[in-house]
Amino acid sequence: MATSRRGGASDADSTADLGAQYITRGPDSARRHPSFYEDLLAHGVLKPLTAVLEGMVVKEGAENFVAPQGTSSIVKHYLKESDIFYDHHVTHIYLKEGKWEVCVNTGSSDQFDVVILTMPVPQILQLQGDIVNSKC
Repeated sequence: MATSRRGGASDADSTADLGAQYITRGPDSARRHPSFYEDLLAHGVLKPLTAVLEGMVVKEGAENFVAPQGTSSIVKHYLKESDIFYDHHVTHIYLKEGKWEVCVNTGSSDQFDVVILTMPVPQILQLQGDIVNSKC
């Protein structure tokens, strides 16, 4: 979900979404994840797609949405509502009683049901703890 802007981030009139240009909510999605779409619609992050795009497949019961500020605005919306910690580097990951304990360089730790690592493999290999022998 990336949005390219001509002239920089302030030029909202000249954007191109790289990847998904619109988002489809199917009947199952509407039932399983109603708050996801309603939250984005209520905050103006998504709006109904009213145009017909070349090659677009319209399925019965599905709704299509567009992000007026670009698809990257979806991620930015959720990041704005999240607790973000800077200058914290994961050093150890332990599996304790079915939860992953993640330790950072500041000495603090927290437990999670799931941990998703997106850093390059050489950095993952530098982590200490149970992550070294796990089948992640």
